[in-house]
Amino acid sequence: MRHNVSVLFGKWSAHVALSMVLASASLASSFKVIYSFGYNSPQGSVPFGDQLVFDAKGNLYGTTSGGGNLNSCHPQGCGTVFELSPSSKGWTETVLHQFDWYNDGEGPYYNLVLDPQGNLYGVVTAGPPGYEGAVFELSPGSVGQWTETILWKFAGGKTPHSGYVRDSAGNLYGNSDFTDELSPLPGGQWKDRTIAKTGSPATLTLKDGNLYDAAGGLGKYSLGMAYELTPAQDGSWQQIDLYDFKGNIGGGSDGAGPSAGVVFDSKGNLYGATGSGGTYSNACWQYGGEFGCGTVYKLTPTTHGQWKETVLHRFKYANDGFGPGNTLTIDKAGNLYGVAAGGINGYGILFKLSPGTNGKWNYSVLHRFTDAKDDGAWPDTVMVFDKQQKHLYGTTEYGGTYNSGTVFEITP
Repeated sequence: MRHNVSVLFGKWSAHVALSMVLASASLASSFKVIYSFGYNSPQGSVPFGDQLVFDAKGNLYGTTSGGGNLNSCHPQGCGTVFELSPSSKGWTETVLHQFDWYNDGEGPYYNLVLDPQGNLYGVVTAGPPGYEGAVFELSPGSVGQWTETILWKFAGGKTPHSGYVRDSAGNLYGNSDFTDELSPLPGGQWKDRTIAKTGSPATLTLKDGNLYDAAGGLGKYSLGMAYELTPAQDGSWQQIDLYDFKGNIGGGSDGAGPSAGVVFDSKGNLYGATGSGGTYSNACWQYGGEFGCGTVYKLTPTTHGQWKETVLHRFKYANDGFGPGNTLTIDKAGNLYGVAAGGINGYGILFKLSPGTNGKWNYSVLHRFTDAKDDGAWPDTVMVFDKQQKHLYGTTEYGGTYNSGTVFEITP
C-alpha cells in the first residue's frame, strides 16, 4: 500500500455519508489496540513498516517512521526500532534504537528480519549525509542494550524501496531501483550487487532458493507483472515472467498495478493483490485507480510451466474498500487476510477471503477503522500471526490515543 494506496489515503476525504449504524455493525472478529504511539515522541511515532516480527518468546519487533531522536532530523523525529513485550498487564514498549540522520540515517519504513541468533536487520530510506539510505543490523547485548552496525550505504541513485529477506547462508535480498543481494564477507564486510534490473516496492518472497515478487509498470501490457528470480550456477539470476496483468484491456476485469508482494499456499499457488484493475469505478479513478478498485488474485502453476490467474475478489470502493497494496497473510486453512483503503468510515479496513465451494471465495470485512482513540486509521501493514495462529497483529499509521499510530490485535 506504500506506493499507491498511501497516496490514495493522503488524498482521501471521509465524505461517504452512509449510516454509522452500518459502520458499527457487529463483525465476526475481536479487535483491540495493544499499544498507541505518542505524538512526536521519543518512544516513536507513526509506524510505517510492512510487517511486525515475532521472536521465540512472543515479543514483537517493528519500526516507526518518526519519533525517537527529535533533534537531528526534523520536529517529527528520525524514527525508531521498538520491541513490544506481553505480560498479564498488557504490552510494554521498549525502544531498541533511535535513529540519527547524521550517523545512521532516518525513515526505517520497512519490515525487519530476525535471524536465529536474535539479530535484527532493516533499512532506512534517507541518509546518513551523502547517502540515499542504508541497511543496518541491531544485535542484542547481555544487559538489554542493542548495538547497531551499518552493513551497507546506498549511493549513486540507488534508494531502498522495501525491506529484506534472509536466506540460510546469511545473504539479504531486497528491492531498491533494482533487486539487490547483500552478502557477508570475511572480516565483517558486506558486498552489494544487482541481481535483476526489476525493482519493486514490495518485500520479496524467498522459497526453495528462488525469489518471487510482483511489480507495476512491467510486463506485456506495462500494467504489472508477477515474476520469479532463479539463481544459476555461474552466480547470475534468471528472471521468469509468471503473469502479465492487463487491467481492463480487451474488456476484461483483470488486476493492474501490483505493489504488493506474493505469498504461497501449501500447494504451491501464489496469491497477491493489485492496487487497481478489477471493477471500474469513477470514485476509484478519482483516487488513482484508472483501471478499477483493485483485486486479490491467485496464480496456479500448470503442467506447461505457465501460470493461470484467477481473480478471487474485485473491490468496489466504499463498503469493501479499494486499492489493496500490501502483501497478504495466509493461515494453515488457506484463508487470506489483508488491508485496503477506504471503507464506510474512510480510514481503511481489514478483510478476510476464505475458499468456498466450486472455486468461489467468500469475502468479509473483519474491521473498519474509525480514527478513534481506541482504534486506528490507515493500516499500512502486512498482518502477522502469533505462534498459535490465533491472533493477527499489525499497525496503523494514525489513530490511537495520540493520533500517531497503533499496534493492534485481531482474532479473526
